[in-house]
Amino acid sequence: MFLLISPSPAFAKSDPRVLKECSSIKLDQKSFMTYLNRPLSPERDAARVEIDKLKARPELLDCNKLDITTWNSIKSDYKKKIDQANANMQKIVAKYFKVIEKEITCIKNGEIKKISAVKPVCPKDYKKLY
Repeated sequence: MFLLISPSPAFAKSDPRVLKECSSIKLDQKSFMTYLNRPLSPERDAARVEIDKLKARPELLDCNKLDITTWNSIKSDYKKKIDQANANMQKIVAKYFKVIEKEITCIKNGEIKKISAVKPVCPKDYKKLY
């Protein structure tokens, strides 16, 4: 008796078009790292609860295990889910972890510029006024 086994689509090699499209849909790592790099605090705990509640960190698909037919059927829903997760994560980070910008004044030949940033630096040839 012989048993004929054909590889299932889940273990077949993925289509290059699927890999390209699927891997172009990414989670916003910058916002998540802003959250992770904060020290433990009540704000971070509250942010974690909200992240879990809004499902701002969804599970990603393994692009290597998708065939083109499956990918075409789930692509738009997957992109919407990832975009919504990114928007939620950005809102949570903005709500709980306010970035404090500093302002410095720079001068060059009597021309004064005010620079606002997290870590402000005077432009080339400008000197920090105070």
